[in-house]
Amino acid sequence: MSEENQNERADGGRLFCKSGGCTAKLGAGLLSAVLSKIPKGAKDPNLLVGYDSHDDAAVYRITDDIAVVQTVDFFPPMVEDPYTFGQIAAANALSDIYAMGGCVKTALNILCCPETMDLNTIGAVMQGGSSKVLEADGTLAGGHSVHGDTLLYGLSVFGTVNPLKMWTNTGAQAGDRLILTKKLGTGLVCAAHRAGEVTEEDKMSAAGSVKTLHRDGMEHAGAGAEKNLAAAVRSGTALRLDETEYTGAGSEENLAAAIRSMTTLNRRAAETAAAFTVHACTDVTGFGFLGHLHEMMGGGHSGNVGANCGTMRERTSAAMGGLSYTIRTDNEMMAERTSAVMGGLSCTIRTDHIVALPGALEAADAFLLTGGSAKNRRYASPFVTFRENVSFAMKELLFDPQTSGGLLFAVPADEADALENALLAQRIPARIVGVVEERRDCAQDEIVVE
Repeated sequence: MSEENQNERADGGRLFCKSGGCTAKLGAGLLSAVLSKIPKGAKDPNLLVGYDSHDDAAVYRITDDIAVVQTVDFFPPMVEDPYTFGQIAAANALSDIYAMGGCVKTALNILCCPETMDLNTIGAVMQGGSSKVLEADGTLAGGHSVHGDTLLYGLSVFGTVNPLKMWTNTGAQAGDRLILTKKLGTGLVCAAHRAGEVTEEDKMSAAGSVKTLHRDGMEHAGAGAEKNLAAAVRSGTALRLDETEYTGAGSEENLAAAIRSMTTLNRRAAETAAAFTVHACTDVTGFGFLGHLHEMMGGGHSGNVGANCGTMRERTSAAMGGLSYTIRTDNEMMAERTSAVMGGLSCTIRTDHIVALPGALEAADAFLLTGGSAKNRRYASPFVTFRENVSFAMKELLFDPQTSGGLLFAVPADEADALENALLAQRIPARIVGVVEERRDCAQDEIVVE
């Protein structure tokens, strides 16, 4: 496929997808390093939420009871149908408004596409986006487009919220229950579906000299295997190890279930939760469940993060499910640890309450990973302890980058059951997945998964 047509398939109006959606986001660690060096200027007392807080959107107070909520989100395709891609991209962008407790008012299209792309395909993408803005009772007010090698689409969204009732991602309190409103695994399911389209050349490039790889202990052999496998994971290339191991994981039925989840607005979940006490909220997207949960806990520990937590390589191995290789350097891990901040909370997550999309765990077991999951692992694993009963597939599910994922609420214990039931009554697959606790001394015990 030529470079100028890399985003368009020959079967007419369908998109070629390699690694799209929130899988394409910059890693949280890299992003934090870049943002920390941007001059912030004088503090505006009306800027209630800015980029220095790692929150989902900016909030600016206009009056005592009105604040504006602003967000922007765009990415390359993760599905082949252009209309569906537009819907997913729009739902993902709109979600940031709901994560702040706000309501959508207007949206602007953001589009980058090859000049050779069929106009009907471009129109279908924007029609899909418009359908979700209308569903949110918002107004699509315009936008901006440029030409480029890769198709990118999303929205800049404007909303409003009462500043006394807005949600942020850092207000959780010890004793709160954590409620997740969507199933996990969009990245894994999409990766499994793409694996059926990976060419022999792609597979040889990704696998390199890896000659054997067994999930039982994850032993590998072959010169340069560790380096090549790490490159495959970082690049987002789907690695097909054994077709018998994941047959069905990327089926059309499983992809359809993931699409239904990704195109579902978080509006009903937010509106339902508004009747309850919400101490904190975020939407689970590109940084994965554990990455966003780490931010919800306050990003929580000081420079000597490794104190009393075992060796670096032991911690890396534990976080990656007992793998016999590491895809980070010790210097990278130390840089992450020394950039952490004092304060925050801890929590315990119950994996028997985590609900996966159909095919997601099977895809993880087949080692169909993305570059996004590797970045999330590098970012969050220094703050996570997995109990021995947690499977490799479940660990990957929790690191998996989500596109248009669900909301994660921190609510008082005495309201948690009622909110869960209210969400379930709205046919929202919500579950109480964990409990917030006082900060533990060891950084890697910030999030305990059992």
